[in-house]
Order: sequence, then structure tokens, then C-alpha cells
Amino acid sequence: MAEKWTRDEDELLILFQSNGLTSKKIYEKFGNRFNNRSQRAIENRILYLNAPLEERKKYDEDTGDMDRMIGTVEKSAQMICNRLDTSITRINNLNEVIRILIEEIQSLKKQEQRYAEEMKALLSEMNSNTGIIKNEIKKYRR
Repeated sequence: MAEKWTRDEDELLILFQSNGLTSKKIYEKFGNRFNNRSQRAIENRILYLNAPLEERKKYDEDTGDMDRMIGTVEKSAQMICNRLDTSITRINNLNEVIRILIEEIQSLKKQEQRYAEEMKALLSEMNSNTGIIKNEIKKYRR
């Protein structure tokens, strides 16, 4: 949004114009005194200052309405950005929880695999022991 004109700047423009300087000359010689505004901005301000009071009041009302609308849009944009930031934080938190759950599942799978291997080993040992017991029983039965 454009920077507001000050009373001092307005008075300088009126003074320079009353001494015959055009907006181009004012811009070239004194542009830095007007916050480096463009020549077009200086020309528009001179037109505004030379306009009848009624036109200036209407322009001021329109500008005020526009400033309020811009302010509303900027506030809305800020609210949207804040909500997006919050959503991003929540998504990041969810991602971390999911990562931890995946690690836990992988750990459980490894434990399951170890238990399954241990069970196979026990079953194998039991089969071996069963075979030995059967042989021992056969010896006693003979």
C-alpha cells in the first residue's frame, strides 16, 4: 500500500507548483524529499491538491473504504496463515506419532520373528526328545 502523504509534503508541493515547477521538475530535483515517490505519484498528488473540495472529500472517502478493505484482507490473510501454521504443526506431530508407531510395529515384528524361531527350536527339541523317549520305551518293552 502507498505511503500516506504528510501535511509538510503537501505544503511543499503547493509551494513548488506555485513557483512554476512541474511534477517532472519536482521529481528530478526534490524526489528524495518525497520519500522517493514516483513522478506519477507526485503528479497525482498535485492533481488531488488542486481538485475542488468536494472531489477531494469523495476521494478521501473512497480511499478510506479501500484502506479498510485492504486491512480486512490483510487480517484475513494473517488468520489463514496462522491456521495453516497450526495445521502444519499438527501434521508434523502426526507424522512423528506415525513414525514412532512404525518403529514399534517393526520392533514387534522382530520380536515375533525371534519368538517364532525360539518356538521352532523348542518344537524341534521336543521332537528330538520324543524320539529319544520312544527309543527308551522300546528298550524297556523288549
